[in-house]
Amino acid sequence: MTETSAGAAPLFVDADSFSPLVDELQPSDPLQFPGYVDELARAREQSGATESLSVGHATVDGLNVIAAQFNFGFLAGSLGTVAGERLARGLEHAATGGFPFVLRTATGGARMQEGMAALVQMPKLVTARKGLADAGVPLIAVLGHPTTGGVLASNAALADVTLAEAGATVGFAGPRLVEQVSGRRLRAGSHTAEGALSAGLVDAVTEPDELPSVLGRLLEVLSP
Repeated sequence: MTETSAGAAPLFVDADSFSPLVDELQPSDPLQFPGYVDELARAREQSGATESLSVGHATVDGLNVIAAQFNFGFLAGSLGTVAGERLARGLEHAATGGFPFVLRTATGGARMQEGMAALVQMPKLVTARKGLADAGVPLIAVLGHPTTGGVLASNAALADVTLAEAGATVGFAGPRLVEQVSGRRLRAGSHTAEGALSAGLVDAVTEPDELPSVLGRLLEVLSP
């Protein structure tokens, strides 16, 4: 599946319905991490994106939502300070306006080049997600391939309904890392969308081309 660039329409929204929010927020180098500025430039050139996350107004099956999507082609969809701020502002905007929030993830977790500045995005996102819940606004998460690390823990796993795309890798730590740390082979099906469904970690597994219609039915129920 081809990832969209930040600022471009997420894969699941109606054609020509996406209007970006907070695209003016651009990544910098908060820790002056060696080589990070060059990595950002390469990521922009290779992905066509300005950051790993796009967020904005859109419609899904004709219903108004705030839609967000991580772009794995931009530094493995990693969560940095700007991606975290974009997502938090999108959640806050959804809570204020009463718009259901739909998030598709494709990420390896927090961005190591931003260190603690990236990690503190996790409590920020948990707080923003709570604000959405306090406003009575639904959050639907779609776990794309792969979904691991801090984005899963701080937002995607806290959704009212969690879907996973068929064949996606899902888990807090990736399967290779788990095997390296534990020194044992994982069972077949571990860290798959289908395995997450059997363990009760997601509510359904769906094919990517069926996602708009599935989301439309969910939105009709959750936000009539």
